[in-house]
Amino acid sequence: MTLLEMAISIAMVAFVLELGATALNQISKYARAEAQPARIIDLACDRLRRDLERGGRIHGGDLVAGGVRWRVVEGRLMRGAVRTCHVQSAEWTSDGRTIQVVLQPVGLPRREVRACP
Repeated sequence: MTLLEMAISIAMVAFVLELGATALNQISKYARAEAQPARIIDLACDRLRRDLERGGRIHGGDLVAGGVRWRVVEGRLMRGAVRTCHVQSAEWTSDGRTIQVVLQPVGLPRREVRACP
């Protein structure tokens, strides 16, 4: 094998490895994008649960938990003025002791959060 042939072979192997690395990067980006909405709704539910543990009540159509107003505005669940996640619906009910929140995220299974403030 001449030096020129060896250089060409090394260049071809490097090219194939670069293509493989690019493909793996794209696949991992797609996987992260798929997992992100579920992670965001889980984080929102955890935050809602912590807020409810510090006290909560239903005020009109909004939920006041931990001194922060939770509501749905244009399909976004809002915590105060901060958008948390996309939801189709959010319902909160209270039996006097327990507050139950049912969230229906877009394209994900519904989530339930219960707390006794």
